Amino acid sequence: MSKAKTLADTVSTGGPLATPGAVNLPGGAQGSVPYQSGVGQTALLAPGTAGHVLTSGGAGANPTWAAAVTAPAGSTGQVQINNAGAFGAVASGTSGQVLTSAGAGAAPTWTTPSAGAWEVLSSGTISNVTTVDFETGFTNSAYSAIVILLYDVFSNGSGNASFRFKQGGSWQGTSYYSQTLEASGSSVSGSRTANAAQMVFSGAQVLNNVPYTSMLIVNNRFSIVDAGPALSTLVQTGSGVEAISIASGVRYASGAVTGVRFLLSGGGGSTTITSGKYVTYGIKAS
Repeated sequence: MSKAKTLADTVSTGGPLATPGAVNLPGGAQGSVPYQSGVGQTALLAPGTAGHVLTSGGAGANPTWAAAVTAPAGSTGQVQINNAGAFGAVASGTSGQVLTSAGAGAAPTWTTPSAGAWEVLSSGTISNVTTVDFETGFTNSAYSAIVILLYDVFSNGSGNASFRFKQGGSWQGTSYYSQTLEASGSSVSGSRTANAAQMVFSGAQVLNNVPYTSMLIVNNRFSIVDAGPALSTLVQTGSGVEAISIASGVRYASGAVTGVRFLLSGGGGSTTITSGKYVTYGIKAS
């Protein structure tokens, strides 16, 4: 005899099931799920679609079948976000952009980062020349000053690091005044050049066996061109040469500077710069 009982046969008033064994609920199709549709009322949830999951509707609501979330939203390269409790995605940005918060309650966005106060204008190498000209960024009003960094510079002999300005379409060879403070070993000395053919870092000689570094800041905001402060240095090598110079200077002539020329001593740049590297920066106006 089967142990299966009907619900009416096995439920006692307020007590446990009268007999052990399976309890059959009348009605419903295979795959249906019983649930309480109200106080003391049982109902059957019809079978859902294959792969769906039973999902609560919260207190006071019937459960339902819902499709399982098996994959994130969006496509390759997009970023997942919480979109009001559901999966969402931020569309892919442009290469180099950064993800930026839009604040509470808003989706983030991709934005282009600021270039910062210093912006690279040019870079490159130097090989067997007597002069190196820099003319990028000087006429751009977005920059309040131009920084020229020269490093690992060597020459075929020796010569003082010097600079000329381009004004009125020509490289100017007069009216430069500069002051240089040099520290070499345990001694410190100062020097001055007046009405010279270029702004000279006196004592800052570029040699053939010592790497030389120089940084020049050109401020183009004044009618009298301010070319400092600037830093010049030679590093210690087997020859025992070392020196650091700090200099500043002006050219007493009006007119915007549209370029800077680097050369070594002798006005006409008679000493060859055999090798070196450079980077120029624009300092953004505030």
